Amino acid sequence: MSVFSSLYVARTGMQVYERNMQNIGDNIANINTIGYKSSRGIFADIFYNSLLSGTSQVGIGSQLLSVQRVTTQGVLLGTNISTDLGVKGAGFFTVVGDGPAGVDQYYTRAGQMELDHSGFLVNPQGMRVQGYAANGKGDILPTLGDLEIGNRESPPTVTTDIDLNLNLSATEAIGAGFDTLDPAGTSQFSTSVSVFDSLGDEHQIDVYFEKTAANEWTWHATLDDGELENGTDGVLTEIATGTLSFTNDGTLDSQVQVGGTMNFQDADPQTITFGFGDDLASGGDGAGSTQHAGLSAIEEAHQNGFAAGRLQFIVVEPDGKVVGTFSNGNVHAIGQIATALFLSPGNLEGMGDNLFRESIESGAPAIGAPNSGGRGQVFSGALEQSNVDLTNEFTQMIITQRAFQASSRTITTSDEMLAEVVNLKR
Repeated sequence: MSVFSSLYVARTGMQVYERNMQNIGDNIANINTIGYKSSRGIFADIFYNSLLSGTSQVGIGSQLLSVQRVTTQGVLLGTNISTDLGVKGAGFFTVVGDGPAGVDQYYTRAGQMELDHSGFLVNPQGMRVQGYAANGKGDILPTLGDLEIGNRESPPTVTTDIDLNLNLSATEAIGAGFDTLDPAGTSQFSTSVSVFDSLGDEHQIDVYFEKTAANEWTWHATLDDGELENGTDGVLTEIATGTLSFTNDGTLDSQVQVGGTMNFQDADPQTITFGFGDDLASGGDGAGSTQHAGLSAIEEAHQNGFAAGRLQFIVVEPDGKVVGTFSNGNVHAIGQIATALFLSPGNLEGMGDNLFRESIESGAPAIGAPNSGGRGQVFSGALEQSNVDLTNEFTQMIITQRAFQASSRTITTSDEMLAEVVNLKR
């Protein structure tokens, strides 16, 4: 190999390290880029030339074979913003919209999401996050599409069950008979509970309790007749009645209900079942309402209806379910974020703007729910930081700089050798 060849060999080294320095600089420049994945240079030698009879070979330089993307996990840092999302593990958020290569489907680890004016979850470029919608009951539907979670309303839920746990005083005297014209004077205890019709309108039901025999009580559920279809205002009407019996130790022995169907104005007819505990006659353990000495008192009142409610705030669970809390107190899923899994995520095509696109080398995406099928968990109120290791980058920068200097020194030395050859003529 001639001295001239050594100049070209040294040139390949300088070109390789120049490109590698560019890669290092790109990593350092993106140290604060959310979801950024660093890259590294893969070097290779260039084919050999044979010397003499072919028994010896000498290389003719180096080359940057490829730039490999490093897809290791970045640190998750909390932001307390519910629409900030971070993936811990494998997987990419899927977004659709007008990106660097036009309208297409892209993938990203940058989870700085927000709601747009139409209620869709979007990334900072306005591209819509893909996921699965939910019906009014919170059941996740199977079709993948733009994830709409804003401008949501929780529809009203009609009351069908009322559960009351109370203590009825064992020392009360037996009453003379309940009268709707004087409910307070003909009962020993009363309580109230709100219920909701099919329109979400709230109504108050008053329940009166009258002791009718030893260890036995009769209850009467009443409301203003004017609240019912074609009813009369100011008239108390009984919508349901029943009996409660207790054992000698005050445990709920049995319960019976008669009636309970009503039709509120402009609403659908509804039937309400009243429950007072797990009575022994039904095979229960008697837990619930009791008859003990002392004052009569309500301990727990629950009904299963809701008025209509507006979305107050959301939380994203590790499996990607977006759970909404509504103004009526209802809490249920309103959608589920999807994540995409690739066999070779390092070979995704980088598009800029924290976006990637599918390539032949990366393989096709397997899109599904987070925390399933090898996909990582999604954390709400957190963002994945860049996985750039600054210490390593500076170390590589020093090595690259010195290698560049060494290659340039090879050129200087080869030039001196050529000068000596030219001077031989003197």
